[in-house]
Amino acid sequence: MTYNIRYIARITLQAETPLIIGSGKNHTLNDTIVAKDFNMLPYIPASAIAGFLQRKFENKKDKQEIFGGLNENKNFGSRLILSDAYLLSENKTVLQQKVPKSTLSKFLLKYINHLPVRNHVAINDKGSAKDQNLFNSELVFKGSRFKLELEFMANNGDKNWEKFLEIFSHDIYLGSGTTNGSGKLSVIHELSECIKLDLSKSKDIAAYSEIDVDLNKKISCAENFPKQTGSETKNLYEAISLNLKPDNSFFIFGAGHGYSEFDKDTVTNIDEISYKEFVVEWKENGPEISEYYVIPGTSVKGTLAHRVLYLWNKKNNSISAKIDNDDYKKRHNKENNNNNVKEAIMKERYEEAKKKSCDVIENLFGKAKDDSTPGKTGKIIVEDTYLAGEIDKQLFTHNTIDRFTSGTIDSALFNEEVLSTSSAFSIKIFIEKDVNDKDLLLEAVKDIETGIVQLGGKTTKGYGKFKKTKNQ
Repeated sequence: MTYNIRYIARITLQAETPLIIGSGKNHTLNDTIVAKDFNMLPYIPASAIAGFLQRKFENKKDKQEIFGGLNENKNFGSRLILSDAYLLSENKTVLQQKVPKSTLSKFLLKYINHLPVRNHVAINDKGSAKDQNLFNSELVFKGSRFKLELEFMANNGDKNWEKFLEIFSHDIYLGSGTTNGSGKLSVIHELSECIKLDLSKSKDIAAYSEIDVDLNKKISCAENFPKQTGSETKNLYEAISLNLKPDNSFFIFGAGHGYSEFDKDTVTNIDEISYKEFVVEWKENGPEISEYYVIPGTSVKGTLAHRVLYLWNKKNNSISAKIDNDDYKKRHNKENNNNNVKEAIMKERYEEAKKKSCDVIENLFGKAKDDSTPGKTGKIIVEDTYLAGEIDKQLFTHNTIDRFTSGTIDSALFNEEVLSTSSAFSIKIFIEKDVNDKDLLLEAVKDIETGIVQLGGKTTKGYGKFKKTKNQ
């Protein structure tokens, strides 16, 4: 079939959260390395964008006709042509060819030398950390911008272009960790453009042939890309704002060993520092890269999972389940030892309750795949929170305690950097509508707001107690 209509769009995307587009490679120091182009700069492969778009088309026939495939022994070529999305520099241009590293600006060199690396720990079916399951992943800065070209072949009356416009009119999610608050992007419409050309007309054929492959050059007679109409999360999810303020308490979201500046001219070696991360902020005179302390969404999500499990067990009385008399009598006739019968029944009840509680956690928070079972996507998104305002930090030094004698251990001093602030902040949580056991999650959120449940590390020392504030 011949398609006379060409829709061409050049779209600039901005990462509203950190971005993890994995390269499939690892490193001695990092388990996940983000995809990098020929200049060793982060980029978004066209295949990742195509995969996201393909999932938005539910009709199998439309999907095959647009993205290509095999149906009834007939091959369909793709009607969609995508470029990779290249990183936007501080002067709003992209590099589509390899250049000497010495010619790169300080802004772009930041992406080569200083990409954030986050540590994570795998979570078990109880919402607690698994032993020896620490891993990390490299991230692309929040606020980073990318530019791509999209071309769609169609005929008059084809409504699929409107579908593409609708998709890009909302936030889009790419890469891994999307339910953990990563990979959220939006269109910067003032830096994006689109055009419709009819190749049955000689004028449009001339215009089509004049379009340069250089993404830095504007398309003649192109219009501004339609503005974003809203967030897809608002259509699919119920939004909760967890508005908090420290309740006369220090807090720490640790990043392990590191260095921090406490005096103007002194950098201190610290055993446990608070996690902070660079963010790109676009101003009128260009982008600035600033550093913020971060409350990772994964940390809050892990706390919620553990609390939901506790609340489910409490609600269902699963820990101290009563033994049914009929069941006990039936089993007692077969086994003479009363204690063995009771122990066996209690063990069965425990295993049954454990399976049900695991199903609740997996339904809400998802499950990582393993060799024997597939993974499961969670129904909750918790976004990272970047702490603005004035942040005070303190350095505390402690003795290591001998667990046997309860005395101090010689030469085992350690220190930690903790934070405090009088500023309020908001943690954004999104829950899929009509999900089961939502009441347990809302109760867990309330327990954080009232200070019953603390956030972050060292909570047994009194850290991480917050209280609810008014809406921000």
